[in-house]
Amino acid sequence: MATFKEIMAFPLYLTAVWLLWVSGRQTGENGMAMIALGCVLIFFGLWLWRRQTTQSHLFSMAMFLIALGILTGPWMEKTNDSSPNSQFNEYSAARVSEIRAEGQSVFVNLTADWCITCITNEKLALSRTSVLQAFSEQNIAYLRGDWTNGDPQITELLSEFNRSGVPLYLLYPKDLSSEPIILPQILTPTIILDSLNELKAKETSQ
Repeated sequence: MATFKEIMAFPLYLTAVWLLWVSGRQTGENGMAMIALGCVLIFFGLWLWRRQTTQSHLFSMAMFLIALGILTGPWMEKTNDSSPNSQFNEYSAARVSEIRAEGQSVFVNLTADWCITCITNEKLALSRTSVLQAFSEQNIAYLRGDWTNGDPQITELLSEFNRSGVPLYLLYPKDLSSEPIILPQILTPTIILDSLNELKAKETSQ
């Protein structure tokens, strides 16, 4: 039983690493370092508390207070790490309308760093060569909306389609009067290519 408990601790460690990575994406390198430091101080404080002496309890409380100060400091504020060199254009409602007005279809990917489904879809489906080639051949613009830190425009779009969270995948025809095709939350290359073919047939028939 003791061995089982020890083994089950490792998934918790992996979860902690993942949460640390997500926090780092939100707060930047300095924030991630401060989170790690705060965690070390908390663990040190817990170790001191188990010493069962008045002095160790005082030091333990001091460690907890210092950790609290670190974890709530100004360096923990959310940062925006969007880069103009990103391979995707950033989502905005205005940008979608602008591209469609120019006669181009748009694929919108609403995602977040803490969303496992989103990351899996991007790795196993959206980044596949066949999919990217199809986007290029059909001249479809790819917009990516990052909801990691929250975004009012993305929240509004999610609400419009009765979604409480990401992922959300939308394929907008170039015709401004046409409604977008809503893709499933779990993607495969075949699902995406089938949706592109559906869009192509729809636009050809108009």
